[in-house]
Amino acid sequence: MFRSIRWRIAIPYMLLILLAMAGLVLHLSKLVRGAHLDDLEAQLTAEAQLIEDALTSSPAWDEPDGDLDPSAQHYAELLKARVTLIGADGTVLGESHEDRAQMDNHLYRPEVQQALARGQGSSLRFSRTMDYEMMYVAIPLTTEGCVRGIVRVALPLRQIEAHVARLHSVEPVEMDRQGLFLQVIVTPLQEAEPQACLIILQDLTRVRRLETIRRDFISNISHELRTPLASLKALVDTLRGGALEDPPAAQRFLNHMETEVDALTQMVRELLELSRIESGRAAFRLEPVVVADVVLPPVERLQPQAERAGLQLTVDLPGDLPPVLADAERIQQVVTNLVHNAIKFTPSGGMVMLSAESIGEEVVISVRDTGVGIPADDLPRIFERFYKADRARSGGGTGLGLAIAKHIVQAHDGRIWVESTEGQGSTFSFTLLTDRKGDKRSR
Repeated sequence: MFRSIRWRIAIPYMLLILLAMAGLVLHLSKLVRGAHLDDLEAQLTAEAQLIEDALTSSPAWDEPDGDLDPSAQHYAELLKARVTLIGADGTVLGESHEDRAQMDNHLYRPEVQQALARGQGSSLRFSRTMDYEMMYVAIPLTTEGCVRGIVRVALPLRQIEAHVARLHSVEPVEMDRQGLFLQVIVTPLQEAEPQACLIILQDLTRVRRLETIRRDFISNISHELRTPLASLKALVDTLRGGALEDPPAAQRFLNHMETEVDALTQMVRELLELSRIESGRAAFRLEPVVVADVVLPPVERLQPQAERAGLQLTVDLPGDLPPVLADAERIQQVVTNLVHNAIKFTPSGGMVMLSAESIGEEVVISVRDTGVGIPADDLPRIFERFYKADRARSGGGTGLGLAIAKHIVQAHDGRIWVESTEGQGSTFSFTLLTDRKGDKRSR
């Protein structure tokens, strides 16, 4: 795949885009983090000044064993921050969150030294006491030009880091609707010198595809239910509006209602059948079966429908086909679904041909038509439940037939696929294992 010209051109561009995105995210995260840190420092400075104004007259600053713990705890609760009150010699006189008796002298803490030298100081560092990174802001408490102590206020940086981290997850490097979907997660490594970042690429193609299937499933089932329910509501309103007094008209409306109810019943039946097969609760009895026995009965039942549509329905089965291991009734259901679809989407004058051939340990059964074909964009999803190509929206059916066929074939350890060119027809094929030893088993 990666040797194609498309990939040779696309991959360098993808890498270039990823590197550009990584650089942009790193730059933006630095800007945002810096702005938040500036705001936080200004906030803590204002709070420290508030405490300094309130405690200037406290005599505890001048006492060797002064106790300012109550004041520190009071302002910490008020400001939702950690408050530390430090004497002029670096002794901790008040602490809101820890036992100050166990704390070292704080005279040489960076923020304290800056406050003494410049009138205000700040630092970012990991607190061994609190066990997480914090911002510290300190200002001197002075009286008549004499430093009596230091007021320090601190807050953890977890909130800022969490906010900046939101920038580190960036999505859609995406290649066409059915192509690749990557998520890029860029995380700056704060401790790295020179500055570096960790880039994680996640292939979310399957997740994106499952999300699309789920969304389309809800949309499609709503569409399929809305039409018959709206029709039933209209028919009931018509009968109530006076049609009951006209027996021929009433009978006609009742027949329409019965048709809609039958359609809803069929949809529920097929949904339950599909659910049982997918969950493994549907019993399959595999035994040696002649291919003609699973192919010819559905063709015979659908022959009148093909004739009414003006189509030629033919079967080509070699005489030397080996028996296959199959649940005959289930495989007949698969053939019925494929032939019925071929008839439905082939214009009058066209042809539907069913054939089979033995290839190795498998028999390949194919249904080919000269119908309208399937758009290329729809081919990868044609076996999804309720999925219908645009051309089929106006047609009948529940949109579950191909999904059921796929799961039945897979329960036989077989494969099912389609080849189609829009405007030229389609060929649906599936495989069954041959029976070489007369095996018989249940699933």
